[in-house]
Amino acid sequence: MKKIHEWFFRNLVWKLVSLIFAFILWFVCLNVNNPVDSKIFTLNLQLENQDLISNDFVLMNKDELENKSISVRVRTNNNTLTELSRQVNRNFRAYVDLEPVNLYQSIGEVQSVKVEIEIPLADTEYDITYQSLSKVDVVIDQYMSQEFNVEVNRLGEPTEGYIVGKTELDPATVEIYGAKTILDQIESVYVQVDLSSAVDNVSIESAVPIVYDKSGKDITSLVKLSTNSVFINVPVSQYSKINIDTPRITGNVADGYLVTNVSKSIDFVEIVGTREEIAKITSITLPAINVSNATENKVEIFDVRNYLGDANVEIRNQTPYDVTITVEIQKEEMREIQIPVERLQIIGMSSNFTLPPADIPLTIRGTEAAVSEAEEKGLYGTLDLAGLSPGTHEVVVQFSLPDNVSQIGESVITIEIENTVDVSGEGTDEVEDEGNTNDDVMSDGGEPE
Repeated sequence: MKKIHEWFFRNLVWKLVSLIFAFILWFVCLNVNNPVDSKIFTLNLQLENQDLISNDFVLMNKDELENKSISVRVRTNNNTLTELSRQVNRNFRAYVDLEPVNLYQSIGEVQSVKVEIEIPLADTEYDITYQSLSKVDVVIDQYMSQEFNVEVNRLGEPTEGYIVGKTELDPATVEIYGAKTILDQIESVYVQVDLSSAVDNVSIESAVPIVYDKSGKDITSLVKLSTNSVFINVPVSQYSKINIDTPRITGNVADGYLVTNVSKSIDFVEIVGTREEIAKITSITLPAINVSNATENKVEIFDVRNYLGDANVEIRNQTPYDVTITVEIQKEEMREIQIPVERLQIIGMSSNFTLPPADIPLTIRGTEAAVSEAEEKGLYGTLDLAGLSPGTHEVVVQFSLPDNVSQIGESVITIEIENTVDVSGEGTDEVEDEGNTNDDVMSDGGEPE
């Protein structure tokens, strides 16, 4: 024991100096062969505990977070720095732990979460002297679905004379999944079809639906659709205008009444079909309307689709199907009026005839308004004397009447012809007969002379 004690304390000072010198030598060698240095590493941000966000919620800025990079400066020895380079984004990583995120109380709100740095250096000293991002913002929203109708965005127009029919879509609706705030912004879901110069049906087997928000922005990438393929069929057909004929009127109205007019609510319809089918129809003929013993207007409504014959055509959209036929029936009025001889036009003879001095009675019938109008405007007659020999003759006066006024019976006058000269269109000479001469009547030109 004594020997050990003597050995330990013998030359103690030199032993301590040697130990210190050895430590210094070790430290110098260490720094020469494995010096301490700093290095910046770029780490991709990783999300941890994503499974804790249930199917009822969605991380709104997930893509943004996963695309973030974190710069970290680490100070340690060279050997360790080399080893860390091999472990980047594996054991050496930057991550955000989503476990502390409040799912229910902060829907749609921004929450700040700490960025953690994990370095696999259990026994080595190191310092993180710089970190570009210490916290990130996360936004949680409800995950839901909503059904939307698929609409068609038609580009261009078919060839002139052709029309687009009702578009067929399969499916006609799509289910869209995503964050509630995104779904609330959706304005429409469109598929596009080009109809420029089309003369036949246009079909697309797999049209891709596009989702637009209220500002017209394409947000398809922000949601998930139940299908990414929609079948479209757009019928393209020729169209033509087809006239509707005025129907025949059969039967006789009650005594003392007249049919004054027949009117239609529409004069034509537009039909759609192939050129061959349209050519089968020249006009639409409606059934006759019976007015037997009628004393008031008669109205009939016909569905023109029932009178297209065997042609395979359809009525164009927005064209009325029904045509209303109105037969106007008014009470008849008969009135006798007196026509002065000065309103007669003589044709076929220029001289040597005598007219009676009295006015010519004329009985007409029609509606009260039409008869009154005809009387007010004045009626003119024509007396044809061509081919008559000298002597006394009874000649029928021909009157020109409005369409809605008719004559009852005939107006006959007695004339005396002394010497006939057939000039057909010449003027008249003077004839003495109780003060009436040929100057009292009209020439062939129709004006009193």
